[in-house]
Amino acid sequence: MLTLLVAVAVLQTGPKPILLERPATVIVNGTKVPGALMIRENRVQIQMRPIFEALGAFVQWFPENRKVVATKGDKEVSLIIGQNFAYKMKPHLLDYPPRIVNGRVMVPLRFVSETLGASVEWYRDTKIARVDLSSTTSGEPG
Repeated sequence: MLTLLVAVAVLQTGPKPILLERPATVIVNGTKVPGALMIRENRVQIQMRPIFEALGAFVQWFPENRKVVATKGDKEVSLIIGQNFAYKMKPHLLDYPPRIVNGRVMVPLRFVSETLGASVEWYRDTKIARVDLSSTTSGEPG
């Protein structure tokens, strides 16, 4: 029994994600995005559906293989829960994989935003991420 407790204690050490309900804010083109945020080692992950919809993307969830696919115009990004690779025409290494936290699919804010043509600025002091679609260089309207 003691061995089991020690093993559990060892497995629970290390950095843990922090699920924030609203101490941090994501704003896309001036509009606050609803949903949960997770900050882990200065990396922001956000609830899947609200960010993709705010970016004007069509989002699909495939529970059988735990895969998220978002499409906006000719841009597409695929992410698989727990994998450090996302796919946007070819594999792309992620700092942190998408994950499910409290039943919510969380995706990396900067990667998905930039993949879909937006720029991201993070203001650490105020915990605000500003996502701007108008600064895209793809020629698509914001």
